[in-house]
Amino acid sequence: MDCDIFHFRCYNRSNVIIYDDVYFHINKLSKIPKESTPFLKENFSIPKNNKLYDVHIYVIDSLSYYHALRALPKTRKYLKENFNGVEMEFLNSIGENSRPNAYGILLNKQNMDVNDFFSSKKEKKNDFGDMESCGVSLDNKTFILDYYRKMGYVTLFAEDYEFGGVFSYINCVGFKKEPSHHTLKPFQILSTQIELGKVVENKLKKECYHHGFHIMDYLSDFLQKYKSNSKMTLIWHSNILHDEINPIFAADEIFYNFFKKNEKHYKNSFSILMGDHGYRMNPFFWSDIGRFEEKNPYFIITIPGELKYNAQLMKNLNENSKKHSSHFDVYATLLDILTNAPKDGFKMLDKQKEFPIKNDTIKGLSLLRPLPNYNRSCYDMFIPPQYCLCKPKFELLPYSMAKERTKIKKSFIKALNNKLVLGNLTDKCAEMKLDESEKFIVKFASDGGSKIVYQVNAVTIPGKTRYQAMMNKNFEILNNQITRLDVYREQTEPCENSTFFRIYCYCKILLHKI
Repeated sequence: MDCDIFHFRCYNRSNVIIYDDVYFHINKLSKIPKESTPFLKENFSIPKNNKLYDVHIYVIDSLSYYHALRALPKTRKYLKENFNGVEMEFLNSIGENSRPNAYGILLNKQNMDVNDFFSSKKEKKNDFGDMESCGVSLDNKTFILDYYRKMGYVTLFAEDYEFGGVFSYINCVGFKKEPSHHTLKPFQILSTQIELGKVVENKLKKECYHHGFHIMDYLSDFLQKYKSNSKMTLIWHSNILHDEINPIFAADEIFYNFFKKNEKHYKNSFSILMGDHGYRMNPFFWSDIGRFEEKNPYFIITIPGELKYNAQLMKNLNENSKKHSSHFDVYATLLDILTNAPKDGFKMLDKQKEFPIKNDTIKGLSLLRPLPNYNRSCYDMFIPPQYCLCKPKFELLPYSMAKERTKIKKSFIKALNNKLVLGNLTDKCAEMKLDESEKFIVKFASDGGSKIVYQVNAVTIPGKTRYQAMMNKNFEILNNQITRLDVYREQTEPCENSTFFRIYCYCKILLHKI
């Protein structure tokens, strides 16, 4: 077969369907097209005899550092003991959900303007200007998989979420042309079609595939068929954890068996198992610990066996594991593995090195090299303050400051309802009001002078919906970001499922049920 995904349908002589199934496999390319590398500076090259290592990224959507400790002990132990794995304990997400975090991990891009907590420094503008990032094509930009492909690697990009990819959901442009040699995207598309969706569902049941684990077989086939090629893989696994916090406990054995089965492919590769952000979909997220974990995704990088005695490399990784890092550092690390590190034979790792990349400023630092001994601020690391792990001390706003509290209430509910206006949802969605039966919690932090920032936790009606936001001293929402803390599907999708603004919606058609 000349493709990876195909649909078989057979009819008898009476034109009745007697066989209907969907298959996926890796159709090995007979020749990997050679491509130009316009992103590299002209004077850069890697000596032909220097080793290029395979690179594998496996993202588990919504996996935090501490939830990995709870749920994946066997997998983590195996990766650390057999593949020289090192965990980064203080990895910081850079945005609210998967897409903005994927921009950082894979594109070196931030879709929000970045200020420090008290807006005392110059604002760092986002990478998309005045355009909504969702509407921007990502082709021929800074996608790390694209760089690897152009450098001669065979590439695979596979996702399991049936309603779209990390860059295309929800109704975003993403890539107009597939950026990798192999993709499961046609399988995702088939699963959403009315007729063929049932065929795909039956296929998954028949093969005992559940929670998206069919992507493991697709990846395993790729690893085997391209065992002699330099390769780079990217898996984005959503269905195991995104909607439910507990199934991943039972998946520990599955992940362990996958890595053990493919040990020969991973033992001399760089491999990353990570989350994009922490879990966000149940009352645990409402707690202070849950909010911290949401900003602290899991990350482990395994080292090729040939490099485990590279003292400088291992020293750097182990020391960096206790330092504050971000998704932009992950991007820089992947770029280092592709360019600077192999050029120097994975030696001379005693300091950070300028990247040989044209027309882009790399925001992060390579984890293969020493991170600064001082703590980088979130502002330094291009992380908006509302997603920062390191926060100033917040205290409850005294009730004596009634004037400020009233202004905060009015500003918050106005900004919230304006989300419905921006999303053109006012005809479908009810106007939101503060639930006076619930506490409206306001905390504040000060820089010791005139600078102040507020943190708001609110419950609105209809729907008993929970939100959190941060405001500056002028009672303006930072980055215009209001985070919904509870599950919204039942309240929003009866009338709207095609725009990001749906998370602020309570469908009017549900009002009669209250």
